[in-house]
Amino acid sequence: MSTHVLPNLNFKYWLSICLYFTFIACSDNAKQNKIITDYELITIYFKEQQKFQVSDSIKTLFVLTDYGCMPCNKNFAEVMVKNLNNPSVLFLILAAGSNIDASEFMKSKNKVFFDVPENVKHHLFENSKVFFFKKNKIDTTIMIDARQIESQIDEINRRLSHL
Repeated sequence: MSTHVLPNLNFKYWLSICLYFTFIACSDNAKQNKIITDYELITIYFKEQQKFQVSDSIKTLFVLTDYGCMPCNKNFAEVMVKNLNNPSVLFLILAAGSNIDASEFMKSKNKVFFDVPENVKHHLFENSKVFFFKKNKIDTTIMIDARQIESQIDEINRRLSHL
């Protein structure tokens, strides 16, 4: 009876091979399970749904919805209208127009997009808010709230004046 004996290979050699394959398996898994940031969700939405590439020059995104405090949304819409010609601002209108006058937005050709909430597959655009971007990340989000509307409008105007 003959027995096959494997050559006596160095333990460190086997260990390095095992570690190499473990590293390869983990790095492939990490690529597949990449966490998408909220900023990336926004850029993907605009690219896929609106056929618009969000560039580095965009520093602010206004989102106007029919949800929440209607007088607050109307005040927020007025701030938005004042910034329609600002080249670093993007607008997404997710309001039917029955509660908010969207006519100024419809006239504008500057980075104003319309959609319905049902087309949005994530939570980011559920309420009226403004996103401020910095270095391709969301720096600040201000969600419009009745209890803080005046201070929020002041903060939005202050930030916009520094763009």
